[in-house]
Amino acid sequence: MTMKTKDGLKTLSTPIVTLWLFLLATVFAQTSQAADKPNIVLFFTDDMGYGDIGPFGSTTHATPHLDRMAKEGIKFTDFYVSSTACTPSRSALMTGCYADRIGMGASVVFPGDKRGLNPSEITIAEMLKTKGYITGCFGKWHLGDQPDFMPLKQGFDEYEGIPYSNDMWSEVGRQGRKKHPPLPYIKQDKVVAYIPDRNSQAVLCDAVTDAEVPSDRIIDGKDILDILLGKEGAKSPHDTLYYEVDGIRQGKWKFVRYGRGGRTQELYNLDDDLGEENNLAGQFPEKVKTMQAKLDKHKQSIKANVRPAAFVEDPKPILADPGELPTLFEYRKGSNTKAH
Repeated sequence: MTMKTKDGLKTLSTPIVTLWLFLLATVFAQTSQAADKPNIVLFFTDDMGYGDIGPFGSTTHATPHLDRMAKEGIKFTDFYVSSTACTPSRSALMTGCYADRIGMGASVVFPGDKRGLNPSEITIAEMLKTKGYITGCFGKWHLGDQPDFMPLKQGFDEYEGIPYSNDMWSEVGRQGRKKHPPLPYIKQDKVVAYIPDRNSQAVLCDAVTDAEVPSDRIIDGKDILDILLGKEGAKSPHDTLYYEVDGIRQGKWKFVRYGRGGRTQELYNLDDDLGEENNLAGQFPEKVKTMQAKLDKHKQSIKANVRPAAFVEDPKPILADPGELPTLFEYRKGSNTKAH
């Protein structure tokens, strides 16, 4: 799409150019100190003018989530990155150093370039990992495409995206001056696809951002994002839910059976009886029969498509002998004493 910046200049770009991101995220902290630290998400955007998003006055591009973030957080109106070019600016973001100081200034790196971010530099990802963070990078890397320069060697646990600019494809380089090798799409350190034309380029953003459901196995969960976001009219995508091996929920009805041969049967109308105090199995035998049939069919389906659990030889408990370890009460008591 064509975007117009605040000063009137136009740039021809696709969504992937205007929204490449670095993402650093935490999972459960590996140290007690890190448990109090926040998740961190950094969006690093190429080719965007000052007025191209809502928080800075754009009426052309709808950015409701960014608008809300600006309203609820802090908006800087006088902020600069260290360079207008991709590689130098990313070098500074990753290391906290001017790009010229670490040999990454002046120009961008190209496919097969011998130059890249020195693995001896300490990146923000490596610093976060020392504090218990799990790190990930998604989108355009552009700090060197040789194995030692790539994200997994620079402190990131996960990577998915392209190693350099989205217009550095094999068709023709910028302004037709230079041909490039095929543009690879990478997961971790493996090339899984390539971008040869504008059709593939147009889906780069979707490829990076779309929690893709595996297609080689049965997944029972469904997307309930609209419900979690509180969207008006959102409904559960599940017509029927099963739990354990002998329970089923369908709309307002809940049916369970237990005991030898499933002799004991209970049916509840949860709209009227959330506490499950009135067993209606005797009053609605046809409903019981229908739900039993569904439950039997589900159990057969599970049995026919079981994936085995994992097993190890010679398993050992994590803690066989506490030794001199404190009890949790002692541990917490000691921490509280230090805090005061």
